[in-house]
Amino acid sequence: MNHELRTTNYERRAFTLIEIVVAIGLLAIVLIFAGSIFKSGIGSYRIATAQAEIMQKLRAITEQLNSDFKGLRKDAPLFIWFQKGLSGPDDANRFDQIMFFADGDFQSTKLWPNKPIIGNVARIYYGQTQSPKILARRQHISTADTTLDAWPDPNNFATFNLVNNDFYEHDRISLSQWQALANDPAIPLKVDQIITACFANPPAVDITDPNTFHLLMTEGVGSFSVQWSYLFTNAGQTFIYWWPSNDPDGNGNFSDSDFGPDPLSMMLNSFGFYFYSVAPTGWFSSDGAKGIYYPSVKPVYPQALKFTFTIYDSKGVFKEGQTFTHIVYLGD
Repeated sequence: MNHELRTTNYERRAFTLIEIVVAIGLLAIVLIFAGSIFKSGIGSYRIATAQAEIMQKLRAITEQLNSDFKGLRKDAPLFIWFQKGLSGPDDANRFDQIMFFADGDFQSTKLWPNKPIIGNVARIYYGQTQSPKILARRQHISTADTTLDAWPDPNNFATFNLVNNDFYEHDRISLSQWQALANDPAIPLKVDQIITACFANPPAVDITDPNTFHLLMTEGVGSFSVQWSYLFTNAGQTFIYWWPSNDPDGNGNFSDSDFGPDPLSMMLNSFGFYFYSVAPTGWFSSDGAKGIYYPSVKPVYPQALKFTFTIYDSKGVFKEGQTFTHIVYLGD
């Protein structure tokens, strides 16, 4: 039997140049879309992370303010120093400072010398530090503990200086002594020393030095302003006015700023205001009275305080930061 050998030839066909070009083009389009989606995802993640960081800082500040002012002692002095930004007439930045007394459950951050300081009355301060974009909080707990340094010394008030005010976390004088110091017209020099130690030089916080961490409130805080409210009546209508304001009518023109140059303003870049205290020499006062300022007589204490601050994230995602306002109601 004869068998015929048959062979089958399979036709082999390669990709054409056009097909290769089309495939490469499609791959490029897919990679471009994937890269865009990836880049967008990374950008969204960075924004979300930065926003979460800013909101965390905001909560830390507002919760601490609420806690401190909840126990505000209205029978004790309240000092506020207003400082306008100095880069030009339209500089809306503020670097205000405030000091007051409050009731609460306070504890020192360090051991003095081998135990924490605990008390229910404290002298509290908020303001910017010497380092940029850091908000500080000083807390000096009133105590009669004789094992602690006798500071400040009412009989030698020269010791009430910046270095000691930053270093200590206690006051070895009582609230009643502070009340007497702030309200004795015969000793305005001591009020001057209080103001100088608290406001003349910002707290010194060094993020590389743990010994200064008790002063650190929050990093990444730029402009920090304090305003107090009063009722203003004009043409038969009564308004709530927040003073001082960089731009009272909110039209973007700073010529009517409460800092100047309007003749009805303070016409100063910085000045102080006080409640429940005598007027310090050389410091702002109005007719030597408590809580009196143009255009009408105010209560000894304001009804509310408004805090406005700009918060920045650590990665610089929000270049201009985000500005927030927080109002603390102090009551009638």
